[in-house]
Amino acid sequence: MEVLKALDLDLLNDNQREAVNVFNGPLLIAAGPGSGKTRVIACRTANMIINNGIAPEEILLITFSKKAANEMQERIVGMIGELNLPFIGTFHSLCLRILRTYYFKLSLNKNFKIYDPADQIHLMQKIIHDVKDKSLRELLDRISVCKNNLLTPLEAPGEIQEAYRQYQSALKEENAVDFDDIIFKTYQLLNKFPEVLEKLSFKYLMVDEYQDTNKAQYEVLKLLAKRDKNICVIGDADQSIYAFRGANIRNFLNFGEDFTDLKLIKLEQNYRSSPQIIKGAEAVIEGNSDHMQRNLWTEKAEGRRVVLCNASNEKAEADYIIKTIQVYMGGISRYDIEADRVSDVASGYGFSDFAVLYRTHMQGKILEELFLKSGIPFQQIGAENFYNKSEIKDVLCYLRAVFDPSDETALLRIINKPVRGIGAVTIEKIRLYAKNLGIPFYQACQELDTLPLNDENKKSLAEFIKIFEEFRLMATKEKLSDLIKNICEKNQIFDLYKDKKRQDNIFGLLGFSVQFDLLPPFKGLENFIFETAFMQDKDIYDENKNAVTLLTLHASKGLEFPVVFIAGAEEGLIPYKHSEEVLMNEPEERRLFYVGMTRAKDELHIIHTNERNLFGENIKIELSRFVRDIPSEFLEKKEHVLKNRRKKSKNEDQLTIW
Repeated sequence: MEVLKALDLDLLNDNQREAVNVFNGPLLIAAGPGSGKTRVIACRTANMIINNGIAPEEILLITFSKKAANEMQERIVGMIGELNLPFIGTFHSLCLRILRTYYFKLSLNKNFKIYDPADQIHLMQKIIHDVKDKSLRELLDRISVCKNNLLTPLEAPGEIQEAYRQYQSALKEENAVDFDDIIFKTYQLLNKFPEVLEKLSFKYLMVDEYQDTNKAQYEVLKLLAKRDKNICVIGDADQSIYAFRGANIRNFLNFGEDFTDLKLIKLEQNYRSSPQIIKGAEAVIEGNSDHMQRNLWTEKAEGRRVVLCNASNEKAEADYIIKTIQVYMGGISRYDIEADRVSDVASGYGFSDFAVLYRTHMQGKILEELFLKSGIPFQQIGAENFYNKSEIKDVLCYLRAVFDPSDETALLRIINKPVRGIGAVTIEKIRLYAKNLGIPFYQACQELDTLPLNDENKKSLAEFIKIFEEFRLMATKEKLSDLIKNICEKNQIFDLYKDKKRQDNIFGLLGFSVQFDLLPPFKGLENFIFETAFMQDKDIYDENKNAVTLLTLHASKGLEFPVVFIAGAEEGLIPYKHSEEVLMNEPEERRLFYVGMTRAKDELHIIHTNERNLFGENIKIELSRFVRDIPSEFLEKKEHVLKNRRKKSKNEDQLTIW
């Protein structure tokens, strides 16, 4: 008990210590960027268990990403040891656990499947034919908005009611739910069956990143907190950046309306950024009328002013970023021999200390191209969801089908991969046969004697069934990583995807699976499938990889780096415009830029260009209105023009010290 106090509680500042010691009643912790909110949540949890005798099973701790949940768990274990831990997870993982226990009350089947965005498109294609995937995605996005606002098909806008109704019917027929259903159905369960609420052991709730909750999540929280009212929410209204996913900043600002006798604690000391960065960022966010007044401060040294670089175009922008990193790392590649040095600053940085942030994935493409040419190692986050990549999806669908052969969507993806002679015509015959008999697709595949197929098709199908049944048997006996290795080997996955980057992705998935080897084989497979279903872009960020990180402003939330570059600080990008007439939610765009600025610890470089190639046309472009709000005393202004270099000989490869 005393060890905990000596190691952690005595190191907290006064406001943090107050937050750690308030357990009863509603508590709102307004935590500015870099103010140690993760430490506060971990210490508060440990303090409840060790010093105040609260049982771990009575504590519920909700985070907004799997990565954040893992980090939180590691911190708490470091404080209290390998004791019985409270539930620490995302909204989806909590609600899934509740649904898996009480599924029967909502007429769900026990082993219901979870459909990801690719599965949703596939299902919607069955309902609406001859429509482009983009239009189907837009329709699904509208249905998602309805679910996040707890609207049933009958309550949805008239033009999508029928599509929504058919989509839900198709999900039920497939024994599946989508991500939004997991929250929506949990709300329906808890609202309709109060006895379920009474059976839940949670008496103390903590919610991280509370400003990003949507209506459905908030209503679930209200139900969970209804009995004991011991709810602590922590976050920052100035970092609410997910309105496009249904997040409602009013949940944060109006929290006291639903929970009376609210206690408010502000965490204002910043432990991350230098004063110059904080002052610049605060000048930007004060432009929002819904900004919660506070006084962010830090004890860190004054540091360098925010660097504002005016580059001639997007290639010069990338060139400035690359040269700056090269100089700070202590070397210039041959590509830059004739170039002027950006600065003479020496540093002890590694590549992982640098991050390049941008508003759109489109900007990431040219940065990726020029980073490849420079030879600087980098990792790119969020360009494409890791778990939607073809090679990853193939392996996951094999695992899903092995776990549940009734998962027709997964089976249809893998049955002819690699090519086995089971084409679209054969598959359609099997599906029609299954439909006529009212049996699952895989059961129909196994009825080789009566299937209306020719001998060659039956032989191909028999070979698939043989190898598939081997995998099913292996799943009950072998550890998960060995199962994945066998699936990749026997299905020639590495021959199918010969690109090294794709193969590295598969190895990355294999590495992630190792942690599930500690569970009994089939249980490990089950947990792996459910864990990967909810993984987000930032969950695959490897902080131990010695590489520069390229990522969107949205994906940067929750991360920090010694040196941050924000590219494209221009009107039309920051804030973002869909078209000349349509500007995105300006207050949220301002918050997004604020999030990007406050990722920086030591240095922040903001780059804007004079012109940029957008949609195949060079367009003159203006400095972002947000940057114009930063007082000049916090800025160090530079210009960077891309110089013409001597043309390399045909056989001359670029040399790099990296």
